[in-house]
Amino acid sequence: MLDWIVLLAILTIASVTDLQTREVSDWLCYASVFAGLGLAALAGAYTENWIPIISRLMGCLVFFAIGAALFYTRQWGGGDVGILTVTGSFIGLQLSLDGIWLAFLMNLLLCGAAYSIVWLVCLAIRHHHAFRKQFTASMNLFSWVRYASAAGVLVTLVLFAMMPYWPMLAIAVLFPILFYLLPFSHAVQLSCLQYYAKPDKLTLGDWIGEDIKAEGKTIVSKESTGLSAAEINKVQELHDKGKVGNVLVKTGIPFIPSFLIAFVVTLWHGSLLTFVLHLLL
Repeated sequence: MLDWIVLLAILTIASVTDLQTREVSDWLCYASVFAGLGLAALAGAYTENWIPIISRLMGCLVFFAIGAALFYTRQWGGGDVGILTVTGSFIGLQLSLDGIWLAFLMNLLLCGAAYSIVWLVCLAIRHHHAFRKQFTASMNLFSWVRYASAAGVLVTLVLFAMMPYWPMLAIAVLFPILFYLLPFSHAVQLSCLQYYAKPDKLTLGDWIGEDIKAEGKTIVSKESTGLSAAEINKVQELHDKGKVGNVLVKTGIPFIPSFLIAFVVTLWHGSLLTFVLHLLL
């Protein structure tokens, strides 16, 4: 119980920090990982049972590997990786499909998706003029979405006519939602989640939306996983010489609160995926 209270406190602090600054400090992540492993080590020394510390070490490594994979594919920021690693150091890894680690990951997937959609909708409403124009362009870019969505609905309805099963009607409704999420998220990203910044306003770890070039040479690739201190200094020097202009910076949504939501749901209800499958089947 103490472990869950500590983890809830850490996730709450990290969520508030992420909402306020869009960053989570490294010291919080490092200290929290040591706290999770340290609590398990103390419990192991008291009970002479070292399985919990091994479980948490494995959870720490596996969760870090998952987060790192998402980081290097530019899906997550470094803070997200750190907090996922922290969670693994408290939850651990159990060798069963009904372990809390798997329930948490499934809940993070579902809660994170729902949280992200709500946040993107709010951004689209807040910046509706720029979003509306960009959404039209995105729909032209992803014109196949209309046909794929209609085909998905048609196939589902035909299957429903052949084998009446009411949950299939919900699937028919989901097809347009899922397909239209692609141009929607693309439009929000371009209209609400990027801006041009002067080089002296760049910060460590910023993601860029286009290559930074000087005299025809690429100084920093847009595929980088965040600006380093050396890259920022170089860009600032080139800007002072008039060789580099403003830099297109990509931002993301504060995703850490979805970790808190997913963990609370896991403690309260277990796996949401299992609950949904029971409803459908």
